[in-house]
Amino acid sequence: MKLYIIADDLTGANATSVLLAKEGYKCSSFIDSELLNESNMQSYDVVAVGTDSRGIKSNEAYDKVTREVNRVKHLAPTYAKRIDSTLRGNIGSEIDAVLDNVKDSVAIVVASYPDSSRISIGGFLLVNSIPLEKTLVAKDPKCPVTNSKISEIIKLQTKYNVGDIGVNEVLKGHDSLSERIKVLSNTGNRIIVIDAVTNDDIDTIAKAAKLSDLNVVTVDPGPFTRSYLNEKCGSSTVEQGKKV
Repeated sequence: MKLYIIADDLTGANATSVLLAKEGYKCSSFIDSELLNESNMQSYDVVAVGTDSRGIKSNEAYDKVTREVNRVKHLAPTYAKRIDSTLRGNIGSEIDAVLDNVKDSVAIVVASYPDSSRISIGGFLLVNSIPLEKTLVAKDPKCPVTNSKISEIIKLQTKYNVGDIGVNEVLKGHDSLSERIKVLSNTGNRIIVIDAVTNDDIDTIAKAAKLSDLNVVTVDPGPFTRSYLNEKCGSSTVEQGKKV
C-alpha cells in the first residue's frame, strides 16, 4: 500500500479513489475499516476509508482519525486527509490527529479543485467565482461555513501554526516554491495552505512538495493528492473515460 486516504465520509473516499484509479493505481474504498487486514492492505496501491466524522464533535472526529492513522502505521504509507471541497466539517482537528501521530509530518493544504470550479486565490476559496461564504454552503444545516479564508477556517480548529503561500509564489515555479515551503516548515508551521487556480498550479505544488523532502500529508479534495502520488510513484494513465 502506497497511500492511505482518510476521508470524513465514504463519498469523499470514493471520489479520490476514482481520481487515482484513472492514473493506473489499484484502489479500494472500505465501508468499514475494521475489515482491513494485512492481506487486503498489501493488495492495493491505494486504500481509502471514510470516518463518517463531518458532523460530529471535534474531539470525536480527532479520535476517529487517530484510530485510522495508527491502524496502518506499521506500513508507513503516505497519508492523505481528504477534505470536503467546500471546507465543511472538522478539518483542523482531523489534520491535528494525523500530525500528532505521524512523526515529523507537515500538512500541505490545497483546497482547489479546478475541474469542479473550486479555486483558491489570495487565500480565499471561490466556488464558481463566488466567495465560499456567499454560497449555499453557508446555510448547511449541520456544517455551515461562514468564512471564505481557508487558513482562518483551519486556525479556528487546530492547535498548530498555519502558514500561507499565495499564487504569486506558485507561479515562480516548483524550485522556488519548494524553498518557500521549507522556510515555513522550519519556522514552526506544520500546516501550510497554498493557493492554486489551475491544475498546472496543483502540479507545481506537488513537484515542490516532493522536492522539499518533507514528510508531506496531503490535505485536499483530491487533485493535489493525485498529483503528489504521481510525483512520488509515477503513473501509468489508463484510457480516460474507462469505467472504474
